[in-house]
Amino acid sequence: MSNVDPALFAVARTVTSVDAVENPYSALNRGDDALLHECERHGIPFLAYSPLRGWGAGEAPTRPLLDLAAHRGASPQQLLLAWLLHRSDSLLPISGAGRRP
Repeated sequence: MSNVDPALFAVARTVTSVDAVENPYSALNRGDDALLHECERHGIPFLAYSPLRGWGAGEAPTRPLLDLAAHRGASPQQLLLAWLLHRSDSLLPISGAGRRP
């Protein structure tokens, strides 16, 4: 299922098996915490797309994010992806490229 809320997720589970949920999710966009928890409870993978959302084109990472990344010897992007990987065993970030390198 993609772009689903907890209510629709619950209804869908009554009529079919759900193999995965794919919603936007990031350290800076945690609006689906409740849905992630439900996925964890039922052993369903949660695929987080737009894992770096929160600072987009023309926006700079916040000073605290930059400072924490520097303290850890990582880029802000690496820090945000690492946070997701440690957030839940059910969560799989889908990191893509918005432009060619």
